[in-house]
Order: sequence, then C-alpha cells, then structure tokens
Amino acid sequence: MALAVLWLRVVLAAELASVGAKVLKTLSKRIDVFVQGYNYEDDDRLAQAMRLGIVVVPEAYVRGCLAAGCVLDWRRFALVGALDGSMDDNAVAGYFGLDNQALMAHFPHAPRHVREDEELPQHVCEFEVMDRVAPQPGTKDVFAIMPIVTRKPGTGSFAQSWGKATFAQLGGKVQMKRLVAFVKVFFGMQVRIEPPAELDNSARSCKDGTVDLIMGKYAYPLRVRKVDGRAAVHAMDAIAVLDENIPQDAFCLVGIFADDLYEADDDEDVSGILLGRATGNGSAVVSTAHFGGAATRAGFAHLLGTLAHEASHMFGLDHCPFHLCIMNAMLPDESDPDSGSLGYCPYCLRKMDLAVASLDPSARYAALASTYAALGLDRHASWIDSIMDACHVPQLPSAPSGD
Repeated sequence: MALAVLWLRVVLAAELASVGAKVLKTLSKRIDVFVQGYNYEDDDRLAQAMRLGIVVVPEAYVRGCLAAGCVLDWRRFALVGALDGSMDDNAVAGYFGLDNQALMAHFPHAPRHVREDEELPQHVCEFEVMDRVAPQPGTKDVFAIMPIVTRKPGTGSFAQSWGKATFAQLGGKVQMKRLVAFVKVFFGMQVRIEPPAELDNSARSCKDGTVDLIMGKYAYPLRVRKVDGRAAVHAMDAIAVLDENIPQDAFCLVGIFADDLYEADDDEDVSGILLGRATGNGSAVVSTAHFGGAATRAGFAHLLGTLAHEASHMFGLDHCPFHLCIMNAMLPDESDPDSGSLGYCPYCLRKMDLAVASLDPSARYAALASTYAALGLDRHASWIDSIMDACHVPQLPSAPSGD
C-alpha cells in the first residue's frame, strides 16, 4: 500500500510540474491522495488523515485536475465526473441542485459524527462504471419484501427469550400496506410482499445455538446468540438464505425481522446490535426490534429509513459523506429514529437516477410529498415540500394512507 501511494505521488508530482507550480501548491495544501481499490478499514493512514481533517479524494479527481490544469470544484466533480465535456455538466449539476442555492439550502452538510472515517466519498463517475446489480425492466424489476415471523412459542431456556416475533409486531397488514406505498414511490419500482418465512424457535431448533428459518419445504439453520441480553439472529446467515431464494422476477429480496440482528464470527465477542445489513447481490435484512417495533410511529419511521438505506446499498450506493442524507453511516441522534433524513442528497439521487431507468426526480419528489403526508411523516413531508418549492415542482393530491 505504502509503495503504491508513494509511486502515485511521484507520478502525480511529475505531471503536476508540467501544469504549473500554482496547481501543485494548491493541491498539496488541500488534498491527500490514496489509490482506490484497497481495504480502507485496515488503512490506519487513511483513518489518521480523516481525523486530522485532511480531505481525502479519489485518484480520478487529481487526474481530472491535471487534465484541466486547475483545481476543480470537488462538489461538482463528485456529481458529474471529470468535467471533460462528455456530458452536459452544467445541466446535470443544475438539475440535481448544485446550481440552485435555494434548493441546496435544504441539504445541510453532514456533521462529522454521521460519517465513517474508513470510506472515501463515492463520486457519480465511479458509481456509473462499477460492477453492480441493476433492475432489468420487464424481467427482474420487482422489489420483493419477505416478513420473517415466529412459528410457535419457545420451550427451552434459550427459546423463551425468543418468541417475540409475531406478524403483529411487524405492524400487521396495515403497516405492510403502508410500507409498500413508501417503497414503491421511494425506488420507483413494483413492490410485492412475499409469503412470510418462519423462524422455528422450538427447543429442538435452538439447541445448538441455531434457529431454523422455514421457507417453503426447506429449513435453513441460522446462528443465534444473546446480544445485550436478547436473542439475535446472524444477519449474514439470513442474507445467504435470501440470496438463494430471490424470486425469478425480482431484483431484490428484503427480509424483515421482528427480532434483533447481529454480525460477528463465532469466536468474537458481540457488543451492540444491527439495524440492518445488505449486500450488492440483491438481498438485505432489517430489524423492527428497536424503538417499540413497527406498530409504533417511531418504530415505523425507523423501519422505513433502515429499509431504504439498506436497499440503496443493494443498488450500489455507498455511505454518503456530503450532506445529511438517508445514506449517512449513522443517525444524527441515535436515540431518535426520526432524526435522520428520509431522502437522498443530490449526489445519491443522481446515482439512483442512473441505477433505476424509470426514475423521474421531479415526479418522485411530488409523489414522496404526497406519500409522506398520508403516512403522517409531517417533518419529512414539509422537507420535501420545501425542495419542491425550490425546484418549482407541482404538488400532487395526498395519497391514501392505507389505513
């Protein structure tokens, strides 16, 4: 890693010298360069640079500066790429908000505590060329959701702490209907609730630290452990099962658990629980075990935010360090499930525009405002209304609440 970075700096220094000392001096003050493609979580130098407030940028940005002979606007580069004339950069930046100061006022910069030090910002040009799963219109274009419920009450000592996951705790049919309305508008896709899978939490199933997940005629063992005094299922075990069972016409399959999730190897200590987890293969899991469950207003808002965040990872979006956004790594207030955003910042919206061919940002804003109002998400509805005013998007009548 160190040799690769040193090599890159030597090459860049030579190239920068050819475009003038002014660019070299400005860049050396403002950025530190790391080659993409390494495991950033294990890179102590990257984490140290972030802690010191050094702006860490992709190699493509530096090379874009070299090609332009000047220091490019990083925010604009992150949205439209190297600004090389291959697209209508001004139109794209204006359409997604960067040239609209009234609009950008509604996207405050992300505070430090909602970002992750280990990740470089994912710019749109990188997203466009990355290897990722994408919906296929007409063939694999369904967003499938599977409730995970409990088959029968536990009888063993471990299982007695289980037995909380009922369909009612997932919010019941009313909340599922409201969830479908949200996902349909948020992602602009067809949504389908699959028949529930069942956790068999009998003493037999739980005897070896596993619980059987029953899907159709098959039983899949999932690891379970006590986490913070409560039983939790291993998130990646569940995701592996969902990977095998994505419907043929579906782009993805999201499992909704009413019990806690965790992620750790068998020989590792577990501290803390997961809100959700996703992979780029089209599967994700989320938990409704927090903030009173999905039947409460706070719990339902948390479910919407967690599901949208994890599902966005399935489309290829990384965590967002630019603005307050549903793709921030952490909630602004971990004790308040409604403290985060229920919308994308301009950068992440642009990525979703590339990921979902049918996405119309203006129509999406109008539909979101109507849906949020119908779901009683007043703060989020007001935020969308303010964006629509700045964009001059006409409003739609309120959507039915689904009650």
